Amino acid sequence: MANAQLAKPLADWTPPFPRAIDQVALTANTARSYTVPALTHHIVITFTAGTLWGRDAASGAAVVPVADVTDTGSELIQQGQPFQVSPGQALSFINATACVVCISKRQVASRSF
Repeated sequence: MANAQLAKPLADWTPPFPRAIDQVALTANTARSYTVPALTHHIVITFTAGTLWGRDAASGAAVVPVADVTDTGSELIQQGQPFQVSPGQALSFINATACVVCISKRQVASRSF
């Protein structure tokens, strides 16, 4: 994805009630990847602590920024932020604090809700 963007943020999209929630346990300052399951086109991300950073794993692992970065940095993820994703897409997350990332998803055969 251009500029290593995690996924397409959806500012005007209200997520439907999730059918399933995946969880990724993060150790402080250690990137972990997550693969979007089949039939999943929209996710909502929440996390239990700290500040979460993410990016499309095809562009590399997410990093906590410690210096100026241009066009290749990880994206700051807000609590409850919805994203449009593609099935099979690999995402990378990192947090300076140990936490659990919750990925709410609704798997449907089509993109319409």
